[in-house]
Formats: sequence, structure tokens, C-alpha cells
Amino acid sequence: MKKYLLIACLFITHSVHSQLSWIKKADFPGNGKTGVSSFSINNKGYMGLGLDSLSNGSTDWYEYDEISNSWTQMSSLPGIGRWTCTSFVINGKGYIVCGATNFSNVSETWEFDPIANSWIQKSHFPGIERQNAAGFSINGKGYVGTGYNGGVSFDDFYEFDPVLNTWTQKSDFAGSERNTAAGFSVGGFGYIGMGCATNSLPNYNDLYEYDPIANSWTRKADFPLPSLDAPTCCVSNTDAYVLCGYYYQYQDIEHNPMNLVYQYNPQNDNWRLLGTFPGLPRGYAGGFALSNDIYIGGGGNNNFTINTSTQISDFWKLADGLTLRIGSVKNPVLSILPNPAQDFINIECDSRIKQLSFARVYNSSGTLIKLYELGSQTKLDISRLKNGFYFIEVVTKDGEIIDGNFLKVK
Repeated sequence: MKKYLLIACLFITHSVHSQLSWIKKADFPGNGKTGVSSFSINNKGYMGLGLDSLSNGSTDWYEYDEISNSWTQMSSLPGIGRWTCTSFVINGKGYIVCGATNFSNVSETWEFDPIANSWIQKSHFPGIERQNAAGFSINGKGYVGTGYNGGVSFDDFYEFDPVLNTWTQKSDFAGSERNTAAGFSVGGFGYIGMGCATNSLPNYNDLYEYDPIANSWTRKADFPLPSLDAPTCCVSNTDAYVLCGYYYQYQDIEHNPMNLVYQYNPQNDNWRLLGTFPGLPRGYAGGFALSNDIYIGGGGNNNFTINTSTQISDFWKLADGLTLRIGSVKNPVLSILPNPAQDFINIECDSRIKQLSFARVYNSSGTLIKLYELGSQTKLDISRLKNGFYFIEVVTKDGEIIDGNFLKVK
């Protein structure tokens, strides 16, 4: 009962500015895993590894295509299965660092080439083997720090140079030693925050900014809740989005999975609650950004540890103009008339939006049905669409995304 009362309280004490529009997509094919790794490269998402329902580490790896809403199995990670690894992307290649296995933690570094569909082992992470570390990339370098091994959490921090294939120790993370922290980079700076200490107590809500040029840390605005760990992080050009994770309130309940979505703006150094995620609350999920949209899937849902989590395989897209927009237009309005409609719909956008590029139409299950070129043409022929409910996203030449929906009838 306590975890359900907790979620209700979260809604009462925060102001939600908009109802987010989520679309359920094709399930992640890994048969339900928690502690997965994920990133996006060249408009494709990648997700895999993780802990399966039998508490075994996995090596399988998948590519997600947003246009076809489909997953393709790629080359598996060589070696032993693992979970709670750290990942980042540099110059079109993805990197998997450290992680837990059924036998021990590891310090391996692996590079994934999506074009060759191959893995190459790189120089080992130089610190103590660990899981649940935080990481990000900035200007062609990768960064990894914090984490956990054998009853000890860490605050050490390292830089990876993929050209030289070397690791260099940098200034220690400025906060307390921790694991399961959030890690992301925006605008040439890195951020690590939240997480928990060894044995999940104490728990944190602080956030620190890393300057790679000065090799220094600065404390920033605290996360709005008293604590958060194992969330999913996605970034745009200007903001970071922190989804789900575990919220600790009661000492006798180790994990309280939640379903809230927060936005962090580094320029203003503030947090904002955007809304909720409609799937099961979860932690240790995978996620990435594609074409200015947020995706999240997998993870675990339980009040206990990762090893006894309920593994989840569903996968979702946040299709709302609020999120990951590149331009500066705030809360644009999309009008669709008539609605319901039989043969044609007319699109009218907020007068501040001058240039429209194209529109994407999805059916109620989230499959892309039709792509319309726009420009000056805002009357769309829907006569060949089947009767039913459809989502529509209008994209401007500046990358703005405005979403809506319509009903096709006879």
C-alpha cells in the first residue's frame, strides 16, 4: 500500500504543466530485462544486455528503427553477460563500460560500430571494477565515475580518449560516494546527481556540473524530490529529461518505482515536472532520443532489489511537442479541422510557426502510417486511411514538433 500512497502524494505536491502524449511501440525483444544499456546513433536506437527473469546476465543487442517501429537483433556483445553497465556515444560509435556479471563486476570497455555491426574491446577502465556507474560524453571524450563494488561506493572519475584508446583520471566527483546516479551531458558540460550510497542509505537529490576544460565540479539545483536512483536519462540540445527510477521514502521499503518525468534546463538551472509515464513505474530502464522524441523501455518494477525485480519488455515513445524541441516556440497550438473527418483534414498551427516541413501520422498502436510533405500545403488527404483514431506530429524546418490527433470516419 505504501508505494501507491507515495505516487498519489507526488501528484499533489507538484504542478504538472501538460498531459504528456505517450504512444506504446513494439515491445523490446529481449524478453524483459532490467539494468539494460542503451544509446542512439544516426537516428537508430540501440538497447540490450541486462539481467533476465532467471537472474542471468545477457549479451544480446538490438537496433530500433523508429520509421518501421521494429527491432533487429545485432551482433551480441562478446564475452560474458552483464547488466548495469555505463554507456555513451562518441563520433558515431557506442561504448559499454564496466557492469555486473553472475560472477563479479568487470572493468572492460567495449566499442560498438553500428555500420560494421561489430564489437571491439578497448582499454580497460582503470578504476576498481564496478557496476551502476554514471557516464556521459563531451567533445569526443567519454567520462565515467561513481559506481559500486562489494559493499563500497565510489567518487573517482575518469576520461576516455577513443583515438588514443587511453583512460585518464580526472578530479573526483564533488558529491558523496554513490551509485545508481543519473549521468548526462548538455552543451559541453557533464552532470552527475541523485543516486544512493552503499546498501541504499543514505539517498541523494543533489546535482553537480562537470567542466571538462577546467576539470572542476560545481553544485547545481537539487532534484525536486528528496532522492532518486536508477532513472533513465535522455537529452536534447538544450535540456535533459529524467524519467522514472526509484524513489526512497520508507526505510523498510528498499525500492519504490515511480513514473514521473522531469526536465532539467542547465541554462536556468531549474527542474520542472512535465507529467507522468503511463507504463508500469520502473527503474534500471533503457532509453534514448530519436528525431526529437523520447523513448523508454525495459527495466524492473518491484519494491526490492534489482535481482528480484519484475522484468519489463514494453517500449514507449513520448510524442508530445513539449519535449526535445530545438527552437524557442513555447506551447504551440495545432488545430485539426474537421475532426472527426472523412476524406481531408486541414492543419492550422500557432501563428508564430512560419515554416512547416512534414507531418507523420501514426495509428493507435503507434505504427507510422503516412508521411506528408507540407510547406504551404496544409490540407491532407486521409481518404485512404482506415477508420479509426490517429496521432499526428507536425515538424517544422527548425525541428519543432507539435502533436495532435484526429478521428477518421466514413
